[in-house]
Amino acid sequence: DLIHSGTLTGAQWETHMGNLVDAIHLEWPLAKVYLMRFIYTTRVPEQDLLDDTHMPNVISTRSSWLFNGPDERTFLVGYLTDDKHPNVIGYHLTAQQWLNVLGYGIY
Repeated sequence: DLIHSGTLTGAQWETHMGNLVDAIHLEWPLAKVYLMRFIYTTRVPEQDLLDDTHMPNVISTRSSWLFNGPDERTFLVGYLTDDKHPNVIGYHLTAQQWLNVLGYGIY
């Protein structure tokens, strides 16, 4: 598929992501929505570049309800079972990151 092959253009990426988050917002208009950056060690570099470059654009046009979530690339390296799924420690790290992003602090 285009998203995982790296052949998706920036405009296509923003359209696809924008449509997805807009549909979520339409269904739950009072909800805050967070976009998490996933880690895929086998992902083509062009996809990470699209995410890094265009995610802020999608968020900025919906900044009253759409926010950055955790970035797995910053805390899950070394804690994966199969190049994309966390191991037990990785799941604990992910939960902690979500608590921090949502304002619950470190427990």
